[in-house]
Amino acid sequence: MLLIAVAATVTALAANPRLACESLFSEKYRSNPQATVSIINSTGNYFRGISVANDPSLVKEIEKKLEEDRKLATNTVEEYSAGNKYDIVLNIPLGGKIISVGYTRNGDGSAELFVSGPPEAFR
Repeated sequence: MLLIAVAATVTALAANPRLACESLFSEKYRSNPQATVSIINSTGNYFRGISVANDPSLVKEIEKKLEEDRKLATNTVEEYSAGNKYDIVLNIPLGGKIISVGYTRNGDGSAELFVSGPPEAFR
């Protein structure tokens, strides 16, 4: 019995970390009238995207999840533009692969976020 408990603990510790941003594609967000969620399943690519307009609290929630995932990133690229536009791409190692998380906040308060990478990284 102890051996099973130890094996389960080691397996849990070795499991891939989950991205906080992945929760943004649940039914809670898909049913939000201020959000548009895109889900693309293909053989070589896992893609999820969410666009938000006229919902500042949801934009803040997205940014909070993005900051959680930023802690996992090995590389970030940020761009600031006139008119308060902000872009960031995080490259996160997950399952031996690199996942990209991209975010844009526009000057009008709208925002878009995507998560993309090889499907096996999310298993």
